[in-house]
Amino acid sequence: MEMGNMSISTGDNKIDAVHFENLSIKTTDSDFFKLKNQHFHVKEISLKGCDINDLGRTMWYQEVNAKLAQTVDNLIIEDCRFFGLNSAKSGLFGLSTKQDAPIYNFVFRNSTFHANDLTKALITGLSSMTGDLSITIENCTFIGMAPVGMTFFDLSPKNTSSFTLTVKNNLFSGISGEGSGTWFNLRNVTDRTFADNYHTQGFVMNTWGVNDNELPAETTSMSALFTDVEGRDLTIKDKSSEVYTKGIGDPHWIRK
Repeated sequence: MEMGNMSISTGDNKIDAVHFENLSIKTTDSDFFKLKNQHFHVKEISLKGCDINDLGRTMWYQEVNAKLAQTVDNLIIEDCRFFGLNSAKSGLFGLSTKQDAPIYNFVFRNSTFHANDLTKALITGLSSMTGDLSITIENCTFIGMAPVGMTFFDLSPKNTSSFTLTVKNNLFSGISGEGSGTWFNLRNVTDRTFADNYHTQGFVMNTWGVNDNELPAETTSMSALFTDVEGRDLTIKDKSSEVYTKGIGDPHWIRK
């Protein structure tokens, strides 16, 4: 299926749900959603069981002309594979920094995010957001293929009432070197859980952005762990690794 630069608009601007399920999607424009001065309140946007390849820029591009003009209660990505992301100019989910246009609850679960470029992060632009923020990142595989300047998550709200962050059972890998980038930028987190996260041997960040007891543990190298990263086959071939034995990362790639 081909799509791109989609907008959201209804008569009363209130939508219960927007669901994408079991689709192989090719984006024909730079952005998946392109939201320019539209007004809406969506209770849930979800992508489940979808494959999205070679997205030109971003999933969520906002231009907003009033506070709370664009509001989403829940954004859920589950059992999806994103390959060839290019976030050099805008984050994958980049909220408006000029107006409060919130997504209150992000859930990334059982999914893969493979990026050619991660300059602007997978979630960013939270500085103008108010209210209660929750972000859950669980059992996902992240591959950053740009050797320098990558940022995975830029989670720096200034004005939220609360911010709950859960990061569990994730795998981080790719091509990097000393000074290569940032794992997390964090601010105003009121409740946080980091557990059982791993990175491949030799994959380093200049700034991890977390406490020492929250750092990801090291597992084997990228080449030893995955079947064929270049060919986008991330099946775990080292069955002795913690990734396989503990079920770390996207379960799609753990074949029994």
